[in-house]
Amino acid sequence: MRVHFVHGWAFDAAMWQPLAVRMPGLSATFADRGYFGGRGDSAPQQPAVWITHSLGTLLALEDIPAQCCALVAIGGFDRFCASEGVAGVAPRILDRMLGRFDGAPHHVVATFREQCGSNEPIGQIDCDSLRADLGTLRDMDCRARAAALALPVLSLHGSNDPILPEAMRAQTLHNVANARHIQHPVAGHLLPLEDPEWCAVQISAFLEAVC
Repeated sequence: MRVHFVHGWAFDAAMWQPLAVRMPGLSATFADRGYFGGRGDSAPQQPAVWITHSLGTLLALEDIPAQCCALVAIGGFDRFCASEGVAGVAPRILDRMLGRFDGAPHHVVATFREQCGSNEPIGQIDCDSLRADLGTLRDMDCRARAAALALPVLSLHGSNDPILPEAMRAQTLHNVANARHIQHPVAGHLLPLEDPEWCAVQISAFLEAVC
């Protein structure tokens, strides 16, 4: 089975390695947004499962390809920022990050990664791609696209996610007709790094049932 991994903001394709090695029966490709100079793989042209993290879920929902046969969203969402009647992250937080970005891009990226629970060192960054995707996090709304999905969806979240508020996790992707929602009892936003074995077990059971 083919799977295509799509990472979130301020990370790259390397974040998937702990999970990928625990799913050796899959033929994997890895998208990379180029934040740190990576090129990544093109999306497969054959039927495949998209496995996404955080912003990667939003990007996948914005343009689900015909060859996508199922979606696994880890710490994912169909809208990041709160709006009237919709739980989410306060837009002022993204505005503040964008306002500080040009003057201190490394600091903004490092601070966000620390909030996620990662202290990995950051090398050279591509400011243009990171800035653009901060705007995507602030503005993109894929709730209608999610509601129209006919694909099977698995949504995994950490119960101690410091990035996504609890009320947001309770709402996001719950308008998808064919979705399963599972919450890790202690993990945070970086589930694929914090407990890749748990993720592998949940994903394998889901794929066995739907593919």
